[in-house]
Amino acid sequence: MCGIVGVVNESREAGPDIFFACTEMQHRGKESGGIAVFDEEAGYMDKHIGMGDMAQVFMGKSAASLRGKIGIGHVRYSNTGSSSLKNAQPVIGFFRGKEFACGHNGNLVNTKALMNECSMVNRFFDSDCSDTRVVAGMISQSRAASFKEALLEVLPKLEGAFCFLFLCDGNLYAARDPYGFHPFQLGRRGRDCILASESMVFDHLSIESPSRVERSAEFERDISPGELFIAGRSGEYSMMWSEPKNLKFDIFEYIYFLRPDSKVYGVRVELARRMMGRYLAEEQPAEADIIVPVRSSGSAASRGYAERMREMGYLCKEEPEGLFRPNVVGRVWVEPFQEIREEYLRLKFNIIPELIDGRDVIVVDDSIVRGNTIKRIVKLMRQGGARKVHVRISCPPYMWPDIYGNDTYKDYQNDRLVALTLMGDAAAIAKSIGVDSLGYLSLEKTKRAILDVKEPGSILDMDSFYDGVFTKKYPAGTGDYIIR
Repeated sequence: MCGIVGVVNESREAGPDIFFACTEMQHRGKESGGIAVFDEEAGYMDKHIGMGDMAQVFMGKSAASLRGKIGIGHVRYSNTGSSSLKNAQPVIGFFRGKEFACGHNGNLVNTKALMNECSMVNRFFDSDCSDTRVVAGMISQSRAASFKEALLEVLPKLEGAFCFLFLCDGNLYAARDPYGFHPFQLGRRGRDCILASESMVFDHLSIESPSRVERSAEFERDISPGELFIAGRSGEYSMMWSEPKNLKFDIFEYIYFLRPDSKVYGVRVELARRMMGRYLAEEQPAEADIIVPVRSSGSAASRGYAERMREMGYLCKEEPEGLFRPNVVGRVWVEPFQEIREEYLRLKFNIIPELIDGRDVIVVDDSIVRGNTIKRIVKLMRQGGARKVHVRISCPPYMWPDIYGNDTYKDYQNDRLVALTLMGDAAAIAKSIGVDSLGYLSLEKTKRAILDVKEPGSILDMDSFYDGVFTKKYPAGTGDYIIR
């Protein structure tokens, strides 16, 4: 899972806007990042790409030094290809002698087949090549008459999930896969055009109105599945490069990845997660003294759980500070290596023993994937004197690998998906993580929670979701990935 942003400004430099937008999306990836902008007056592309989060990438360098009013940015969470500078994005290529940049959110499942099909052997292709570099290589070797025609030649060959941003010769190109697996949104700030993975980016890119009142950019619409949108020196143009399939938006975006203040397909993420918590209370109540959220991704579900428990007559209260999370550690999930994830888990949480000691505790989290986080939390609760520890999860058991953007295929290969290892048996999982009871939210209610809070006009229905990690259903196929 990655974050991408594209900016076409009328008068202001694009670099600072892209930097701040990428920083706001750091929860989607922080292994590497970068910005590429096109200086129309000079006729060349300026870029800066590096390892780490955006603050690290731009340490000692200002994004304002990148000259150009149109550009793209990327923050990476690796899937195909290692976490390395050569796979950092935007990836740079050449088409008919002109430099282009490419940023990608998603994961292709036919990368090996694409590499075998391509005859070119250069810096794009090696044993550790990301799918994005393969796509850039395919475009570079295309004999199409224009960059748009090259995209129309390459895009139909891609299988899997993708939201692409390309920058070439003063134009920005946005392309989305036919299933619409991941969010891709268009916003406006006056006459400026902004594309981003999440709508909350628009809230942070503001403009001063004639009355000197600051006004945020505004969400306009979602890029449609199968759409190619073009903006820049050639004006704006939209077309369908593919017939759209039935929408299969990744349900795990709503469960975990999206920021709570984002809105996708008319659903505010915070409200959907609270509703998941309410349904969780109805399906999986427990007698306890306090309810403790796993911050921050489990906070909204915990609030909803506590609200509904009170309505149903349970006397337990929410204790948000029972499990303390310092701000020095971000999302452990998006760390690239298992050893780093395990080390960061030691730093990520602590408890306030006075709030835990002698009490029966319900811990609410969004999901259990590998089981490392919840085991650490349960251990802390026991050390803090909890009499009983119950765990409630606001989604179904995470049984199968995601191959469309979450890097859990390696966990699948190495038998690290705890629910799959124990055949989805909640009692067995509870024993393995050391809790008195464990309850999951049903898939039906997970979906219903999202639909309950959608705005009028939203196109979402019960069949609009990709839920392969719960059901083993992969609408775009599995390609290179072998799933037993």
